[in-house]
Amino acid sequence: MRIPLDYYRIIGLPLQATADQIEQAYQDRLRQTSRSEYTQGTLTARKQLIDWAYEVLSDPEQRSEYDANYLLTTYDVEGEETVALPQIESEEEAVVTAPQTPKINVETPQQLLGALLILYELGEYQRVRSLGEWILSNPDHALMAEKEELSPAMQGDLVLTIALSCWELGRELWRQEEYEAAAVAVQEGKNILVDWDLFPQLRQEMTSELNKLSPYRVFELLSQRNVNPEAVPNGIALLKEMFTKRGGIDGECSDDSGLNRDEFLHFVQQIREYLTAQEQEELFAQEAQRSSVAMYLAACAGMARGFAYLEPHYIRQGKQFLQCLEQDHEPDEPTKENQADVYLEESICALLLGDTETALSLIEKSQETDAIAQIQAYSAQGDDTPDLLLGLCNYAEEWLESVLFPKFLDLADESASLKDYFASSSVQETLESFQTAEPETTSHRTSDFLTSPDTVAFPSQIPDAEEITPPQPETSTGKNRRHLRPKRRSRLSSKPSRIAALLLVTGVGLGAIALVIFGVYQGVNALWSRFSQTQPTANIEKNPLALKLETPPVPIPESDSDENTTDSTFLNRDRAAQIINRWFTRKRQALGSDHNVEALRAILTNPLLSQVQSRAQTFSNGNSYQEFEHEIISIDSWQHPTNNPNQGQITATVREAATLYRNGEEIPNRSYDSTLKVRYDVVRENKGWRIQAITVISDQ
Repeated sequence: MRIPLDYYRIIGLPLQATADQIEQAYQDRLRQTSRSEYTQGTLTARKQLIDWAYEVLSDPEQRSEYDANYLLTTYDVEGEETVALPQIESEEEAVVTAPQTPKINVETPQQLLGALLILYELGEYQRVRSLGEWILSNPDHALMAEKEELSPAMQGDLVLTIALSCWELGRELWRQEEYEAAAVAVQEGKNILVDWDLFPQLRQEMTSELNKLSPYRVFELLSQRNVNPEAVPNGIALLKEMFTKRGGIDGECSDDSGLNRDEFLHFVQQIREYLTAQEQEELFAQEAQRSSVAMYLAACAGMARGFAYLEPHYIRQGKQFLQCLEQDHEPDEPTKENQADVYLEESICALLLGDTETALSLIEKSQETDAIAQIQAYSAQGDDTPDLLLGLCNYAEEWLESVLFPKFLDLADESASLKDYFASSSVQETLESFQTAEPETTSHRTSDFLTSPDTVAFPSQIPDAEEITPPQPETSTGKNRRHLRPKRRSRLSSKPSRIAALLLVTGVGLGAIALVIFGVYQGVNALWSRFSQTQPTANIEKNPLALKLETPPVPIPESDSDENTTDSTFLNRDRAAQIINRWFTRKRQALGSDHNVEALRAILTNPLLSQVQSRAQTFSNGNSYQEFEHEIISIDSWQHPTNNPNQGQITATVREAATLYRNGEEIPNRSYDSTLKVRYDVVRENKGWRIQAITVISDQ
């Protein structure tokens, strides 16, 4: 079986390596240790391949003969002076000569495992995964003779190499901020270990890494609503798994994500803006039995959904959640510290349900002095004596629009109008139907609500989610105003009509609210403050996910906020683009008609420098040159090792078009125009960044 390796690559050196470099590289390779799970047979086969490579390359005569054969496999058929070094490919070399990459023949299953292990150590994770899975699926074709087969120990080593390759591939994707793809790769590695029932400790390590990826995956999935129809359901399902592991939203159990309780509550606050009112209500209602925070969030979702879509059923559901919450936090001797003040939210619910007497009485119980002061200020805006109901109406509109709606994806840009709400015939009919129900005491109703499965499955009178579509608000025409006073039961006809009359007579709207005097209210948020110490504001932008993972297994890419730093020690997006553009410029100077080979020293360092210099000199000696067009399409990632800020890695998608000239004549069949995903390994030398290696990841 042929494996894409050569002796130079096995040793880890370029073609131009000196004898001393070969000796040093050989000793370094021998000192490298593999994972302890590998059997001695595979480790011996790996060392045997390294010994063979060293034996050939350390002997001048054998090396000369090997180099001749090596060059024959890497030169193109026309004899162009381009050598495709497998370890360090330039962009055009990957396109033109990669198919002629040298290969070694392995003759035994043990050698095959040793070669795959070396490929894994070289970072060829995708290749190892593909080859390994093919060998497992086709052992008769993969092995060299019928009598040869993989022993159980060999199978274990093969499975281990595949799993480790999947794991490392996942880490690369994590560095590139492709979190879901990273999880898929790591999960694939874990699955193969589970299928073969091998290496439980390694499986546990992979599980831990998957758990650390979970918050990133949730955020990424919820952000892909318009790209992948399955993304949001998958994100919600993953979020529910995290809730379960933690024992609820505000639970004290660990889900191994690295987020403590406060960080997780902040995370939940962030993702709310990427969920609709319906999605939030269904999600948090299921958690309400074991979490007070979930109960409060479910109440908020019910209020928002019921008001925006003219479905008071959901407001009623939200009010029940608030009543449960109030009872849960009502001790024998209530104090400011242990009491959950949700009376203002309850008051707004009562108002929207047409129960103005209850709404006003609940205000008197609230300790939210700032909010009450604002309600009183709104009350004084009436023409006659202060009207607390008028103040509550104005306050409710402001709170719904500025505080509540921004937390829901489908309502963030919606306005709140009590006039339109109460003018809706469907709202009027629903509120009237509530009055026909048999009266219940608060204690009886709340007790049933706490213990009934209807806490999760909404009451039967509420339409199914898929049956509810956002209706168009009815306009407040004179005809609609007359319909606000039909012959209805006395309680309903008096209170909603009074609300509608107040709004219609005064013409109060958000445009008339004196925001300059009173400021935008920061939100009725006592309960959330109690649990997360985070106050929502009236204008919250969708910020990137702010997570602080504890000891992540790989360094997470730096954020774009570091772009303007003046400290050249660290990479950022702008500096990464500058490095690549400098490489493009020097490449044109060295390989172009000027043959300015020394220009490469300004951007490259060894081993890449000596190789590109050699190639440029060959071009000059052969009276050949290339003309290039370059474009950076995207900077995909940049990162440093955690222990060395003087090294880095940049991944970018670039376009390169090249035309080859020899003796002044164009060679058309050697021209190309390619878009490539490329990895640049860089080091910081003399207060500047130099490129040490270039690897083509994929040809797009």
